[in-house]
Order: sequence, then structure tokens, then C-alpha cells
Amino acid sequence: MNIINEEAIQFLDDLYRPLTDALGDLRRQAEERKIPIILKDTEALLLQLLRIRKPKYMLEIGTAVGYSACCFCQLCPDATLWTIEYQERMAKEAKKNIEALGMDHQIRLIQGDAREVLRNWPMDKKIDFAFIDGGKSHYEEFFNGLLPLCNPGAMIVSDNIFMSGKTLSERYDPRGRAKTNIRKMREYIAMLNNRTDSSTAFLPIGDGLAVTILGE
Repeated sequence: MNIINEEAIQFLDDLYRPLTDALGDLRRQAEERKIPIILKDTEALLLQLLRIRKPKYMLEIGTAVGYSACCFCQLCPDATLWTIEYQERMAKEAKKNIEALGMDHQIRLIQGDAREVLRNWPMDKKIDFAFIDGGKSHYEEFFNGLLPLCNPGAMIVSDNIFMSGKTLSERYDPRGRAKTNIRKMREYIAMLNNRTDSSTAFLPIGDGLAVTILGE
């Protein structure tokens, strides 16, 4: 669900062009199956950020079918990306897609709990760009786990901070099923906003983005 003006979203979606035909096919398949991948306007911004930053080492939390990881590496052919997926079934599907798109030489897929993976991360592999798109109630744990693994000035992008509007207003959660996720996401946003060792821009793009740049 996108709560931004629907006419604007449709206008922007009509302008959308995939990086490659193969990635366009993967996007269509995921959308038809209702597998959550980055929205088109989110993708457009992320790719522009990558064009500017030109990261060498990237890390993604939440692989899904491997779409965003493949987009990032298609744009940054000299970069290495590690992507972490909690669900074993989804990780197996992502692995097939990554191999089919010829990205397995760049992308290292890790199946497991991202919190545990980050705790055991080799300290000699520092990250320039991180994308958080996993379990919404764990965003603060993911962010804190990433901090010691990132190079100075690294960028951390957090997707879906609006949670289909639930973060903004309880009226988007009429049955009250997401109270814990709502509380934790609001706490996460407040934490980012109050940090003095980094700067964060909160953007009403897609389902909401937080773009954080760590201190030098």
C-alpha cells in the first residue's frame, strides 16, 4: 500500500524503466505474486544514491527474491554485496534468481537471522552502503549491529518506515494488530532523528525512507 498521492504515483510509475529487461521480468513476476520488493519510486531514488556514492561494499538486510540486490549490482558492477534473508525458502528462490541473472559473482547470499549474522561479521569487511528492508520490529537492532561494521561516512537506508501508513496513524491499523511494530518503528525514527553522530533525512517516497549518513 502506498499512501502518497495516487495520481503522482501513477505518473511516476508511467515514467519507470527497468535497468534491464531481465530485471523488469523479475519485478513483474514478484508483483504478480505479491512478494514485497522495493517500489518503483523507491528504486529510482536508491539507484540515484548509488550513482552518487559509488559504494565498493554493500550489505542488504531482507533479500526476498533478490530483486533489489541484483538492481544494486547491475548499477555497481565493481561492487560486492552481501544480502541476508531470514526465510530459507525465500533464500533458495533468491539464489536461483541471482544465478540466472549472472550476479552470483558479486552477490553473497546469507540465509539466517540478520542480528546474529551482524554480531559475527568479520571486522575486516567494512560496509559503504547498507539497505535495511527486513523485519520492521528489528530495525533498531539492525542499525546498531551495522554501526561498527560501516566505514566512516557510510550510508544506511531504511525502507518502509511508514509501514503502509501505520507509523503515521493508528487508523491504518483498525484492528490493532501492529501495535508493537508501530511502537518500535516510531522509537526507531526518534532514535535516528536524535542522533548526533549521524544525519538522517526522512522522505515520503514509496512506503517511507530514512536515509542516514554516518559521521566521518
